Amino acid sequence: MKDTVVIFIIIVGVANIALNIFISKAATLHTSYFEAMKSTTFMIAFLIGTFSILSMLYLYYSKVDLGRAILLMGATSIIGGSLYGILFHGNKFDWAEIVILVFIGSLYSYRLFIKPYFS
Repeated sequence: MKDTVVIFIIIVGVANIALNIFISKAATLHTSYFEAMKSTTFMIAFLIGTFSILSMLYLYYSKVDLGRAILLMGATSIIGGSLYGILFHGNKFDWAEIVILVFIGSLYSYRLFIKPYFS
C-alpha cells in the first residue's frame, strides 16, 4: 500500500476512537435519545461517522483492498482505544487481554511497517 493510504487508514482508526468517546459523552450527559440528538456532542459524533463512511468510499475508489483497510482501521481502533483507556481512565487489563492486545499490535506492526518493504 502507498504511504498516504496507510496514514489515511490510521487517521480513520483514530477518528473512530473519537467517535466512541463522543457517543459515550452524549449518552451519559442526556437522559433521552432525542435530547442527545439535539446536542453538539452528538452532531460531532455524526460528523465523525460521516467522515468514516466517506473515507471507505475514497479507499474503494483508490483501488485499495477494502477488507485489508477495514481490518487495519479496526486494529487501530482496538490498540488506540485500549491505550486511551489505560492512560486516561485508569483501566486495568487481565493477562489474557494483554496477550490479545500484544498479539494484535504485533500483527498490526508487521503489516504496516515490515511487510511492505519485503513484498
